[in-house]
Amino acid sequence: MGNVVWPGGIAAFLIFVKCQVEVHGIPADRNSFKTQVVQNNGFNPRWDETMQFTVTCPQLALIMFRVLDDIPAARNETVAQYCLPVRCLQTGYRMIELRDMQGERLGPTSLFVHIARDEPYKASSDICMHF
Repeated sequence: MGNVVWPGGIAAFLIFVKCQVEVHGIPADRNSFKTQVVQNNGFNPRWDETMQFTVTCPQLALIMFRVLDDIPAARNETVAQYCLPVRCLQTGYRMIELRDMQGERLGPTSLFVHIARDEPYKASSDICMHF
């Protein structure tokens, strides 16, 4: 993630962050994954986690990336997000540019992920992400 002061004036290095990835689509494709919490490092967190899921209908599926503030007072408040169609995911190392809750770009804030797909153009697809 980039250098940013989060909404509400909380300094980026003081928040406890985790990443949540949600798949929205037909009932068989709906899923949600959460990383572990990185404490006191909202400036440059590293999760070093891998998520794997199968999407049976990629033409109707969306993937939502959320960065959540995990301190008790915030109650898992979403501080940054990005949503895109699963069919638009490209393989390899990618920077997911994050947005605030109004859809505005949050400066240089992004998630650096590695995305792998078994066969991007077949009817169902296995997707693997490493944060």
